[in-house]
Amino acid sequence: MKLYLYYLKKSKTVLYAWTINKTYSEKFEEQRNMNLFKREVVSVENDIQFKLFSDDNGTSMLIEDVLYDGKNTVYIICTRYESSSIDAYIDGVWETIYNINNFISNEVFNVKDKYLNAILSLTNNITCSPDQEGSGELRINTFDLFLKLFENTFMGGE
Repeated sequence: MKLYLYYLKKSKTVLYAWTINKTYSEKFEEQRNMNLFKREVVSVENDIQFKLFSDDNGTSMLIEDVLYDGKNTVYIICTRYESSSIDAYIDGVWETIYNINNFISNEVFNVKDKYLNAILSLTNNITCSPDQEGSGELRINTFDLFLKLFENTFMGGE
């Protein structure tokens, strides 16, 4: 079995990403600034050796993640670490929105929509699109967040 390994050139020993999927490897190289990475292809002798490697380096494994760019779904190859970082950030955003909504929902504030719209306009990573009932659906622009958090690893990022 072949392992495609991507080390950070600056550190020479830090494994940034890896995969056994050749397509993921090719897409990663298309999307990322390869001046930052050194690619190695190694063979793994047996399943036990692979299991040990994957257990030790699970957060660096490449996966395909589904993001949203404000209008469309975007598929991107990223590490599990990158994906979980986006998830953690989104959890914080939702918690903040929930807390603000609870504060505004208090009967002291009778102008909930006015304040909620002002808050939403201050955040450029959240889009509001009407659903069939016209109530609107909040969607976070996860693609934009991803690029902001990991922009230095993308083409033209450094």
